[in-house]
Amino acid sequence: MTSWFLIVGMGRVLQAVIGLAAIKVATSWLPPAEMGVFSLIYGVIGYVGLTFSNPIGLYMTRHINEWESEGLASLRFFWFFLYLLLASLLCFLLVFSLSRGFNLFGSQEHSKLAFVVALFFLSQSTVNTFANLMNIIGNQLTFVSVSVCSLGLALLMAWLIVSNGYPNTLHWIAGQALSYIVFVPISFALFFSKNGRISIVKIQEDLLNFKPGIKGVYKYTSPLLLATGLMWLFVEGYRFPIEVIAGLEYLGKFSVGLLVAQRCGVAIETLTTQVFSPVFFKSIVGSDKQHRQKQWNQLFYNTVPIYILSAFFLAGVSPYLGRILVGDTYQDSWTFIFIGVGVQLFRSIGNIFTTVAHSEKDTSSLIIPYAVAAGLCIGGIVLVGQRPEWIYYGVPLSFLLTTILSTVFIAFRMNKILKTHLNFFVLGKYCVLGLPMLTMLLGWKSRLDMKFCILAIFLGGTIYVGLVYVFHLKKINWRQL
Repeated sequence: MTSWFLIVGMGRVLQAVIGLAAIKVATSWLPPAEMGVFSLIYGVIGYVGLTFSNPIGLYMTRHINEWESEGLASLRFFWFFLYLLLASLLCFLLVFSLSRGFNLFGSQEHSKLAFVVALFFLSQSTVNTFANLMNIIGNQLTFVSVSVCSLGLALLMAWLIVSNGYPNTLHWIAGQALSYIVFVPISFALFFSKNGRISIVKIQEDLLNFKPGIKGVYKYTSPLLLATGLMWLFVEGYRFPIEVIAGLEYLGKFSVGLLVAQRCGVAIETLTTQVFSPVFFKSIVGSDKQHRQKQWNQLFYNTVPIYILSAFFLAGVSPYLGRILVGDTYQDSWTFIFIGVGVQLFRSIGNIFTTVAHSEKDTSSLIIPYAVAAGLCIGGIVLVGQRPEWIYYGVPLSFLLTTILSTVFIAFRMNKILKTHLNFFVLGKYCVLGLPMLTMLLGWKSRLDMKFCILAIFLGGTIYVGLVYVFHLKKINWRQL
């Protein structure tokens, strides 16, 4: 347990560093309007990913251990790649239509932009799915190596292109796509070497069981397709009404602030879930509901206290993060980072609750919660947009409020499926422990020296790590995981 925890931990730290470095490089070369275009394109990619590839990916995660024992893992990964080809075609059509029909992405070339985005979606989705599956089946070293190397090369290629006379969104994404293309054949080779090659006999056998297999996939993913489509409206769809209400430049600055908070929060979330989630999913295979309930509650209390302390730490150092991690044009985005930390905290907690639906194979239960969340999110932004003087701070604050309300509703709905034991005293204790880290905001002054900002983050990080270790990690019985 300890060895692979260290491997995954080091990998996630490196991924977080590369991801944050990418924000610094992008905001140093791309103006706010281009970052607005970047945000919209990632909104389209997010729609296709969440709605069409993510449900199938979750189904694979749920069954990959069974397929590995049956010798079918390689074949199912190959079928998934063919499916991604169709999803990337949809991505091409959406970007091309929005670019040509609505001129949504500024002066970018329509067909070239659509092709590059589709290629990026296909290659990144393939590599990331491979890496996540390797983690689930217990090969953490491969998971970390491929994830870190592909991300690092993506940043390098994007920087080389935009810094040599092409400072726009099209060429930034093209550089990233080139990196992931390199890793597609590497991913297939590594997966086949671990799980065996595909034989004609296995393909024929799988095709004979095509209808029953598709029925199982359809039963699991069909309600999830609608649920994740609504989830996209909640998580990614905000970009489009903001562009209409406030323009590309405001969207660019708002997205940068939210992205910094998201990258930091997601790095911590994925580190914790990729340590504890594989244990959870393996422990519930063939188990009864009472055992799944016990394991889910253990998952919740292993992860959420870390999220709470992380949020207080990130909120306390948010202006210093903004000073270090974004370009000079975006220095006033730190307030968006501060609010974005709260958004990411409640998103992460909501994600833990949604594992109830996946563990119980009742993904249709996510439809109503995500519909409510999407309505609250989009409705709040549109409402604030009716008063131009409210837009600057009103949009992020309404986003935070609707995220909190949505998470509460998701928790309420999931509790009806699987009894969750929430101890508010325990959760409140971690909030009290985190409060002192907010005092770091008192030391902020505009244009502070970079060294001071680094020192402030280091001191805050030391306190945060100490609190997490002493009051949480030290109490976990690692031998039972």
